[in-house]
Amino acid sequence: MAAFSPNEFRVSQDPSLWYKLSRLALAEVGVLLGAGLELGALRECHDALEKILKAICAQQGVLTDKDDTHKLVHLAKKCGVFDILDQETRWFLKDASGLHTDASYPEDEAMFRRLSDPAYVTMVFRETVTLFSKLKGIYETGSMQPGNGENSG
Repeated sequence: MAAFSPNEFRVSQDPSLWYKLSRLALAEVGVLLGAGLELGALRECHDALEKILKAICAQQGVLTDKDDTHKLVHLAKKCGVFDILDQETRWFLKDASGLHTDASYPEDEAMFRRLSDPAYVTMVFRETVTLFSKLKGIYETGSMQPGNGENSG
């Protein structure tokens, strides 16, 4: 077996794969919250949003190998979603962009305590579910008019 070469790395162009991964990440949030693993739950909130944005980008044919990114705002802008979000949701998306790194590597004890606060994590989870539902509607309809995302389980 040949060694893996980073030059051979390819981002999947299959929107359904990204969509399935996004739904799995969102489901993991509830499991992690139930186990008291707040930092893991925050990472999965980020991953759910990242992967559904990649699903929309792949669906539109704008996902490239250079888009192996955790930057939610970049992905949202690339597929045109950012422009249709209200200001409050844009702020949440910007804040959520840092969750992957912050929850993986809290800078200090104060950040660790803030990120570990169950009330904060619950708020992030609720906002993630709300945004995920909008993005799910966009993905399912293929339209930039956010649907309610409740058509499939």
